[in-house]
Amino acid sequence: MFLPVYVEAEYSETRQHAPAVYLLIAITVLVHAWLFLVIEDSLRTHYYYSYGVVRLDYKWWSALTCVLLHGSWLHLLGNMYFLWIYGRSVERLLGSLQFLVTYVVGAFISVNIHVATVSPLYNDQPAVGASGAISAVLGAFLVLLPTAKLRTLYFDIISFRPLMIELPAFVVLSMWFIGQLLAGLNVFGHGGGIAFWAHIGGFAAGAATGTIQGFRKRRKEFLGFQQLRDLLLSGWAGVQSGDFAVAGSVARDLDGYTVQGAQGLQPLLTGVTSFFGAGRRDAARDAMVRAFNQTRDYQDYPKQLTVYFQLLKCCGENHVPGWIHCDAGIAAAGLKQPQLALWSYEQAIRLGADERLEQVLTSIEGIARNKLQQPHAADLVAAEIAQVRSMSATPTDRGDQTASSEIDGVAG
Repeated sequence: MFLPVYVEAEYSETRQHAPAVYLLIAITVLVHAWLFLVIEDSLRTHYYYSYGVVRLDYKWWSALTCVLLHGSWLHLLGNMYFLWIYGRSVERLLGSLQFLVTYVVGAFISVNIHVATVSPLYNDQPAVGASGAISAVLGAFLVLLPTAKLRTLYFDIISFRPLMIELPAFVVLSMWFIGQLLAGLNVFGHGGGIAFWAHIGGFAAGAATGTIQGFRKRRKEFLGFQQLRDLLLSGWAGVQSGDFAVAGSVARDLDGYTVQGAQGLQPLLTGVTSFFGAGRRDAARDAMVRAFNQTRDYQDYPKQLTVYFQLLKCCGENHVPGWIHCDAGIAAAGLKQPQLALWSYEQAIRLGADERLEQVLTSIEGIARNKLQQPHAADLVAAEIAQVRSMSATPTDRGDQTASSEIDGVAG
């Protein structure tokens, strides 16, 4: 059995909280505590029969009430744990309303499948628990985030100890579903009153609902992306035509947005219009630094160097931070532009990129040895790297000067 303990989703979470999940857990725990700590056992049984799902006395609304009832503290803990692990990611992705739709649809579908498949032995027994609705959440998670990494705990029968491994969601959830299906078919023997077909039906309902909701979400995002992209293009058209008033207006309209596939271009537009349109050098520099950060985070080397050149034009190399020179050198090396990389590295060292000196020198050595075919210069840089490693964590001015002279030797 795999027990997920942490989800590393691969999407950008625009919502940091999951209020619907928190509310469902709070209400369910409070109801259970009231049933087990406040009222008498006989009255609790009455509530199970009145608000649980009984095939011989089926009420359509019982799908909404049975999810609040659980047979024991362990039953409650297991269900709420899975709701906590999987539900938060699904709600953050879909939003609270769409998440609740998935939960409620899963509850209704799972209850009706249970009523249709329950053994005659249990016709008069109440079925309680939120596992059908939570199974729908698992199904939605599978179709929406199939490759999300799940940090999972399992018991290794060979070493006879628990181990923590990382698995993609589709592996963990597919194995869970197969297990439920085999149990529902009584492959492992009689299920002991567990509503496996309710779990299976809820999972399928959640997968179908998640597919529909995922399609609608992607379509909405695509339409929004197209609108933002068209607006951004109109802004750059204004720059090309010299109409900085239009370009500046577009930049202000797009402030705070990141256009997918065009990361960094919105703050770059703000920087260009601030500098060329209004002559505000400081505001332009701040916007371009934001643009550089975005392109660097997405490892978009061509756009990264585009922003870098605009920064140089706006501020001059002496007023560009050393770390930007360093990252621009990495981008230039990645695009196989060794001379530009060496020049950027030289500026980085000259302006005091001390904490990354070893990384810079290692890259310079690779350029000299592999790109420029200068083994002697590469050996000199390698010796400088060894010297830097033997020094204290903060290199001396002498070390920076020596490194800069080595770059001059490579570039020469």
